[in-house]
Amino acid sequence: MDALVRLEIERELELLSDEELRKVWHFLKSLGEERRHPVRLRGIWKNRGFENLPELKEAIKSVRRELEQEILERKI
Repeated sequence: MDALVRLEIERELELLSDEELRKVWHFLKSLGEERRHPVRLRGIWKNRGFENLPELKEAIKSVRRELEQEILERKI
């Protein structure tokens, strides 16, 4: 973050009452908690019917091979 922005935030914080500072502290603490709990996507497609598609794995492998070949053939 820009150093000037930090200074401005510090100046604004100095003007707040104790109660307002507590509110800011709780807000900042809640922001930090959101970052500590990453969203995990593993298993989101389980039991959605995709496991019943017998050729799905082979189709995925085929697409990956095609993309890999395209990438290798690109001229930089």
